[in-house]
Amino acid sequence: MESIGCYLWPSGVQYHGTWEGGYRHGNGVEKHATFVYKGEWVKDTKQGYGVASSASGCLYEGTWHNGQHEGYGVEIYKDGGFYAGQFNHGISRSPNFAKRLTDMFSPLPSRRSLSSIS
Repeated sequence: MESIGCYLWPSGVQYHGTWEGGYRHGNGVEKHATFVYKGEWVKDTKQGYGVASSASGCLYEGTWHNGQHEGYGVEIYKDGGFYAGQFNHGISRSPNFAKRLTDMFSPLPSRRSLSSIS
């Protein structure tokens, strides 16, 4: 039987969401001192779609399996860099690929610089 409730562990970790058979199961929010996870749970494990944001300003949004980033997701780093793509066991499949948002959306040249070309 599914129910909705909250639990506070002695460590300070909090969970607010759905429970089934004594397990976090369904949708819920888990708050730690250093990060927050909002998403789907299966028998106490992050599983399905979820968003994790850290106190340091990093964010992951995407799919989870057995508590780890798995499948497609986006990681955004504090410095503005990001990775969008496939993850396997919590690790990006292209670990050396990270771009800055400013690199993706650089400003267009001004009219003055275009006119100086001719």
